[in-house]
Amino acid sequence: MKPADILQQYWGHSQFRPLQEEIIQSVLENKDTFAILPTGGGKSLCFQIPAMLNDGICLVVTPLIALMKDQVENLKQKGISAAAIYSGMNTREIDITLDNCIYGKVKFLYFSPERIQSHIFQERVKRMEVNLIAVDEAHCISQWGHDFRPAYFEVSKLKDIVPNTSVIALTATATKKVRDEIVDRLDLDVKNTFSGSFARKNLSYSVRKVEDKEKKILEILSQTSGTAIIYCKTRKETKEVSVWLNQMNVSSAFYHAGLANDTRATIQEKWKSGLIRVVVATNAFGMGIDKPDVRVVIHMGINSDMESYYQEAGRAGRDTEKAFAVILYQETDIEESLSIFERSYPKLQFVRHIYQCLANYFKLAVGSEHHTGFDFNLYKFSDQYNLDHLEVYYALKKLEEYNLVQFSEIIYGTSALFVPMEHKSLYEFQIKNSHLDTLIKALLRMYGGELFTGFTQISEYKLSKALKYPEDQVKKELASLHKRGVISYSQKTDFPQLVFLTPRMDAGNLPIPKKTYDTRREIELDKIKFMIRYVNENKGCRTNIIQEYFGEISSEECGVCDRCVEKKKSSDNTKQVQDYLLQLINQGEFTSHELVDKLSEFPAVEVLGTIRRLLDVGQIAEKEGKLVK
Repeated sequence: MKPADILQQYWGHSQFRPLQEEIIQSVLENKDTFAILPTGGGKSLCFQIPAMLNDGICLVVTPLIALMKDQVENLKQKGISAAAIYSGMNTREIDITLDNCIYGKVKFLYFSPERIQSHIFQERVKRMEVNLIAVDEAHCISQWGHDFRPAYFEVSKLKDIVPNTSVIALTATATKKVRDEIVDRLDLDVKNTFSGSFARKNLSYSVRKVEDKEKKILEILSQTSGTAIIYCKTRKETKEVSVWLNQMNVSSAFYHAGLANDTRATIQEKWKSGLIRVVVATNAFGMGIDKPDVRVVIHMGINSDMESYYQEAGRAGRDTEKAFAVILYQETDIEESLSIFERSYPKLQFVRHIYQCLANYFKLAVGSEHHTGFDFNLYKFSDQYNLDHLEVYYALKKLEEYNLVQFSEIIYGTSALFVPMEHKSLYEFQIKNSHLDTLIKALLRMYGGELFTGFTQISEYKLSKALKYPEDQVKKELASLHKRGVISYSQKTDFPQLVFLTPRMDAGNLPIPKKTYDTRREIELDKIKFMIRYVNENKGCRTNIIQEYFGEISSEECGVCDRCVEKKKSSDNTKQVQDYLLQLINQGEFTSHELVDKLSEFPAVEVLGTIRRLLDVGQIAEKEGKLVK
């Protein structure tokens, strides 16, 4: 089969997006490849298609567990075998998954970079027939990137574990410094670098400084059609804006990491199918959601960096039809962004203190390991140690950034189940235990043969609906089957989870170099300052500003952003004023003030400026205080 055949058969597309075909060809030629494709450019297909054309398995490194799970499920729905390993899975889940990658027909194994440090993982990978290493979100390997993850330094070890295997690194956003560091850290051949343009000709960028954001939102939505995303800074704000929109007869729902997994899935599905017009969300929404006909993305405030703004705004207009990305802000938003930044970089002494408190909270001795997730209530923890909730949150994020813990509020909402029995043995069990037969049949009907090959995500809620009895009873019966060895049932929770990613260390010796920490702080501060300059920009094409930020120089203005539209409008006004002035002067002689009075519908400064230009080029002249032809 050819790449185009795979594209058509599994994804239903008849042609590739720009650069996809060239990137795929480079990978098929077994060359290291670096692809920089903006949001919506179809990065995943650049490694998925060549991996499917070759024997063996593709290893996919990604830091985003929610996206990892989405991609695995999407591949499975297309009939492509894929698996994922992430912190929080129990040992049995991981063992079975890795065995399936060695002995089964799994084509894609997704995992976070932290997993590479595990000796067991390394030994299992050596036994796999690996055809490609894909490094997604490759900007995380660079300290100049907006989402730096030191654990990404481990990725280079994969090349030693499976030598003679080509690597493809992919990212949507990378400045010149970030690109150089990616190439250096992964030892890539720069000859095979492919970069798409950061310009989106159909996407109009605008910034509005407003007193009443809600009023402006309603105005924008009334002037555009189709679905929309509104990004807010806090969970509380998402709910308030969504409730208000519904009161204004605009169908909407709010979305954030604190909602139950089933609730989030339902909101996504309703929005994707058009039952809800607007999703009001925190930045937890959007990853892996490829809805092509989003017409407008509105930001209620200022992002902390251009990279995240570009990705979120880029969720509008992926169908290449006209779309809008609008920032609504007030002066207080700028002050708030700087204030949040200061809090997001707590003193290192405080970060170490929080690590020690966590170790005490979970009763972990120095050197002990624990890779499964703990239920973790941040507020309860903070209150127990008399700490500020937000300060604890930001300290946790720093510990996470340096690969010490993982704090997640969004990924542990799905249970998983595996049937270790042979079909015949399971059938015999059903005959002897008729009271459990109905549940087993429902499982097999809903999830099929996958249950026998590896841990499969299940929904107790959907099972209870199908069986027409309470969800608690379903869970109780599944637990009974697990206890009797009929199934392996990994029941998940919607509680936030915290995982120690390394053996518990002495808090005073955490591997967080002060120099590196301070450098990162300066880099992040520069990114916020750039965003402040972007919103305050009153001239120059916004698309050009974005292109320049990512190292792409262009003299061609987009023509559709607020700055370009205003410039065109001003140019049209100037021509109109010029035409009226020349008509009046053809009819008689007037002073400048008389002409300003006669053209009172235009600003006086515009009329006087046009008069000066006409005098400079000699189209009119001044004679005894009067303007003449």
